[in-house]
Amino acid sequence: EPTPMVLSGRCEADSSRRSSKAELARRRKNCECASENRHGVDEKMGSKSVENMKSNAVFARSGEQEVPMYLHPSSVFVNPGRLMQGVVITVLAFALFKPDLVIFLMAHSLLTLAESYSNGYIYVTIFWMVLWGLYGFFTYSGRPAVDGSRRWKTFISAANWVYDQVFVPYFSLSVVRDSEEELDPNEKYIFGYHPHGIIPMACQWTTLTTKWQEKFPGVQPAVLTSSIVHNIPLMRDLAQWMGGFEVSRTGFLNALEMRKSVLLVPGGQAEMIGSRSDTNKAKIVTSHRGFIRIALRTGANLVPVYSFGEMQSFDNAPFPDSWQRWCVRKFRANLLTFPYGVAPLFPRPQRFTLAVGKPIRVPKTANPTEELVNYYHRQYFMALRETFEKNKTFAGRSKDRILFIPSLLPLGDETKGQSYPHSAISPLSPSTPSNTSPSRPRRRRAPLNETILIYTLVSLLFLAALCLKLVGGYFF
Repeated sequence: EPTPMVLSGRCEADSSRRSSKAELARRRKNCECASENRHGVDEKMGSKSVENMKSNAVFARSGEQEVPMYLHPSSVFVNPGRLMQGVVITVLAFALFKPDLVIFLMAHSLLTLAESYSNGYIYVTIFWMVLWGLYGFFTYSGRPAVDGSRRWKTFISAANWVYDQVFVPYFSLSVVRDSEEELDPNEKYIFGYHPHGIIPMACQWTTLTTKWQEKFPGVQPAVLTSSIVHNIPLMRDLAQWMGGFEVSRTGFLNALEMRKSVLLVPGGQAEMIGSRSDTNKAKIVTSHRGFIRIALRTGANLVPVYSFGEMQSFDNAPFPDSWQRWCVRKFRANLLTFPYGVAPLFPRPQRFTLAVGKPIRVPKTANPTEELVNYYHRQYFMALRETFEKNKTFAGRSKDRILFIPSLLPLGDETKGQSYPHSAISPLSPSTPSNTSPSRPRRRRAPLNETILIYTLVSLLFLAALCLKLVGGYFF
């Protein structure tokens, strides 16, 4: 028969077991309560942030879920679907931004096929010259870069599907509109896209996605690019098939007249030099005023656009900045560009948030004065800063800031205390004489014949491939 001491020990053991079970149940209950409270706090904070954002902007889609601000590059190789999306984007980027390598590979492949035949190299050389002669005759005739005659609706429809199925999920695209009212498709708009980044890739495809069309129905801006883009094979074909124009004055005005709205990158390639993904400072070049003058002459509304994530998708190979600036001055293009992300021309899966600011009403003025141009130039970049500050937290870039180069002057220093309303009747309208001295005319360089340059480069690429075959080398 157990003694009282043994009974006491058994009672204590049973009591400890019961207390441990009760403690375990209590802990589980506390974890569940904490999880519910945390979930409730997240919902409350989410609803609060959504309400705050709704007061400033309109979402691209109601009930949109939060997505990671940045995915590590290794996540591309773990997710097969994302990997395939990245491969498709890389192939398109390779054809669009490195056509010289594509042309070299074409020449090398043709020579490889012909080396087993007698006089095969001679036949391939003749075929090469005839091929590019026919290409130039059928695609360079007329002025497709300024009249949009090569716009291909079937190609645009196919590209729209590819962008929705590949680009949008890969970059987790979000479109935010600051204006509560929809833009009138019958009015003219000049969308300024910032920043340029290494490759302003998002400006080429975001306006062709369903998310853009949901936010801006009937507004399909024509993308304006450098004139050299419209002379390089493959690059020019893709740009013109999608309805692009060159950013010359004639192309600008024709695009506004035909398409009612345009999209351009005012910073140009000056913003590309020095662009880095590991910095939170976005350099915005403010020296260009040509698009402001055209907006005043045509009465088009100015709309600032900031693309969060553009700078983080690519970096450039470490070429010296001085060499890149020399290329821009001599060839009007930065030839020292080799973008890389996860891999060469393989972008990082960075979240893109396209923040579209409120339209700035611009009076139609036949001969705008420099004061009026400077006034709306400052208004535009101040609106860009406002759009940036308003949406950077939602875009996951709360620590980012923009630097204007050169910096904007205070309004008082620039206009000597005068104020100009957003209306057709302005103190500086053409009927009012200007007190400023006439500006010094810009010194223009002799125009570069890009067609001759491109055909020279195509011939040199073929010659390089031919020399490589003759000396017995192999590309792979």
